[in-house]
Amino acid sequence: MPINYAEQDSSSSSSSSRLSRSSNLRDLVEDTNFNIMKKRKEKYEYYKQKFDVALTLYNREIDNYNFINNFNTLVAPFVSEINKCEEVLRARNQQGTWTSNGKLAFWLR
Repeated sequence: MPINYAEQDSSSSSSSSRLSRSSNLRDLVEDTNFNIMKKRKEKYEYYKQKFDVALTLYNREIDNYNFINNFNTLVAPFVSEINKCEEVLRARNQQGTWTSNGKLAFWLR
């Protein structure tokens, strides 16, 4: 049976095309993940700067009853949610110190 080189070329070309698309998709996902992490780190720095400014203002206005009262009212829900998150994380880490058979494990997460 004669070999049809035209079919082989199109088959290898199709396979090559699929590999190229797969590679491009992988690169796109990696780039997207990199950009997401970059934006998150930028947002972290932004928040850190703003919170530092807020605490500096709090310290500067510590004798101003209205400022402190308004600040505390504004921050209270945020602090409450942070406390809830810390509590959940603490409970999860504590559960990780026990093995399934009820014995204390010698590692912490």
